[in-house]
Amino acid sequence: VARDCDINASNDTKETPLHWACLAGRSEIALYLLEKGADLFARTSAGNSLVHLSSEYGHEDLLLHCLGRGAEVDARNHRGDSALLLACRRGWLRGVQLLLDGGADAQVCNQEGYCAMSMACSEGRTAVARELLAHGESPDAAGQSQSQSQSQSQSQGPSRRVPLIAAILNGFEDLAVLLAQQGAELDAREEGSGATALHLAAR
Repeated sequence: VARDCDINASNDTKETPLHWACLAGRSEIALYLLEKGADLFARTSAGNSLVHLSSEYGHEDLLLHCLGRGAEVDARNHRGDSALLLACRRGWLRGVQLLLDGGADAQVCNQEGYCAMSMACSEGRTAVARELLAHGESPDAAGQSQSQSQSQSQSQGPSRRVPLIAAILNGFEDLAVLLAQQGAELDAREEGSGATALHLAAR
């Protein structure tokens, strides 16, 4: 890196060379840039910092670096996603393990109302759901959508972010069985229709 080069220069979407190295899967370049003073905490216009991007794209060495350097593990991007939520969506088990061990809060919800468990179940990430359960998460752990949290009176019952409902709606039978075996509430209802898990499983 040249002495007169701005290592933290950002483009129109506020992405720095560090972000681009992570997005391209060039961990060795990202680590080199960090060694030369790249800003670990710089955020893109979407609100993603390196801890988000390394979790979303599955870069273990970069995630470990973030955790070791004191990155805010529960920081949210502009969609409300934490690093843990992004790792759960991807189904990256190792990342989920590292983040949980690093103190990530599995109850953090994004703007759509997904927390770690409901995200894993919506995406069919059985191994991730098992890991969350092993860390003490409830099989019924669910968030609320913005509309629900703003006006509880308009809510017609638990949202489709309830893990069991999410698993059944998306056709993930193995996950539904796992949640039921772990004591998930079988009378959980789909938002809007009021259908229970049994209604949905029977169609």
